[in-house]
Amino acid sequence: MLLRNIILTLFSLLLLNLYSCGQDNSLEQIEIKYPNGQIKIKGTTLNEKKQGVSRTFYENGNIESQNNWDNNIQTGRTLKWFENGYKKLEGQLENGQETGEWKYFDKLDGEYIYSVFYKNGKEVDFKFSSDKYKWRRLELPTLDFIIELPTFLMDSFYAENTYSAYWAMYPWFNKNEVEYYSIIRTHFPIDNNMLQNSIKELENGNLDFLDLLRNNSTNVSSIPNFNVDKFEIVKSQKININGRDAFELIFIFIDINVEFRTIVIPSGNNVQFVSAYFNKDVSQENRDRYFNSIDFKR
Repeated sequence: MLLRNIILTLFSLLLLNLYSCGQDNSLEQIEIKYPNGQIKIKGTTLNEKKQGVSRTFYENGNIESQNNWDNNIQTGRTLKWFENGYKKLEGQLENGQETGEWKYFDKLDGEYIYSVFYKNGKEVDFKFSSDKYKWRRLELPTLDFIIELPTFLMDSFYAENTYSAYWAMYPWFNKNEVEYYSIIRTHFPIDNNMLQNSIKELENGNLDFLDLLRNNSTNVSSIPNFNVDKFEIVKSQKININGRDAFELIFIFIDINVEFRTIVIPSGNNVQFVSAYFNKDVSQENRDRYFNSIDFKR
């Protein structure tokens, strides 16, 4: 009996050894490049699953992100940078979920701005590094005006022949706490007569243009949504900004008491939109300061 057990044990060990030899336990280097030859993604895999450290890069060569992987699941420390080289955020993941403190940084100067705290992938708290409002007068690329932002520039986006966008916001948990600032410019031709006719129809009570807002509303549950949240228009009027014709729209999301305000500014064949969501705690002074700061470049 003892001899049989020894033989079975040795046979099992032999099978285990043969199985292990059949598995490739070495990390495979992965490298993907841009058309210009610059590295885009660099990392390692194990048995065709992400394993170890991966890095992504912008086309200009600057690092974009650094992540850690274990059996295709993101875990450990994660870092992201803006294209200009400043750090964007740093945080920890556990089994693919955010955990602990995540720090966010300013795109313009790289300064630490605020932290969001997570537990099991859900936000549980946040804190600011200093005073909440940090007004700065900014001359941003692609825009033909200067504007003051009340907080840090969180990020920007540019796509040739479509649009460019800049946005700044504070952390929030629920949609009735939202405070979000955005500036968008189209980069495709827009017929000025069509724009003026749309504005005229709006002044006359034709609200067909809202279909555009509804179709493009985000489905994120923490942001007011024109598809699901009850709203009303409280103001729609032509205005003049330093000699330029523009149009102002103000909506109120009734049940959550959030104001959405946007100013439409024609600019040659393009259109610029200056917009914001304001929760009930944002002072009228800060609401007005943002929109009243628009000044066109000379």
